[in-house]
Amino acid sequence: MFIRDKGMSKQRKRNRNRSLFFCIGHSNAWTTPIHKVINDLKKSHGLEWIRTSMSYHRFTNLREMFMGDLSRKLTNDVISTEFQNETCNCKPGNKKDGQCRFDDRCRNKLVIYCIKCINSGKEYVGATQRNVKERTYQHFTDVMRLLYGKRKSDSYARHFANEFQNFAHPSPFRLNGDIQRNSIEISIIWQGNPISTVKTFGTRHCSLCNRERLEILKRSRESPEKLINSCNEIYGACRHKPRFHKYHNSPSTDDSQGG
Repeated sequence: MFIRDKGMSKQRKRNRNRSLFFCIGHSNAWTTPIHKVINDLKKSHGLEWIRTSMSYHRFTNLREMFMGDLSRKLTNDVISTEFQNETCNCKPGNKKDGQCRFDDRCRNKLVIYCIKCINSGKEYVGATQRNVKERTYQHFTDVMRLLYGKRKSDSYARHFANEFQNFAHPSPFRLNGDIQRNSIEISIIWQGNPISTVKTFGTRHCSLCNRERLEILKRSRESPEKLINSCNEIYGACRHKPRFHKYHNSPSTDDSQGG
């Protein structure tokens, strides 16, 4: 069975090297079907060994363009107070050399973050609608539960639980604090716009999930041996929950002059 799977994997890799993918907008403007045009071009240039795959998408219609432009103008000066960036409130004991470990962005929300394991050099990419510091502490708790409670968890907890097994059974308090904090480096890759991002939560078009998948796939192509994430975090459903905004409208300079 293993030999057969290995042979199928080689065959898929060989086919992928010969494949060329097209994503074309559906239109009746073509006098000759586009797939026939592509096949004719292959034959005329002696490229019949290439395997073409096509998918169609529709173009944005005029109504959607108007609605998108109107929505952008209406929310131009509107701020969501629920997802505003807040100032760092890290305790002095949690900082590194007197500096915030998150580069003073520990309370930013709707972010894609990267956690690097200092011991192994591997990286974990994650997304959160809460602030990134709360999400990091939840990761620490998941590692603790896996080590001491034998509970199943995500790929982050599995990796770091395996790393911390080499420690001489430190106290749970230290493992949930200093040891884990000093074993990682954290960086924020991307932050979404609250107004446009939250609208997509719970759908297959979730901006936060899709951006996370993009970053994971990018790293899996560049250096797959350094990636901690599992496939479930690429193909899984959206886990973010939409919330009502508390809006604050910033008055423009035109309004102040007119008053």
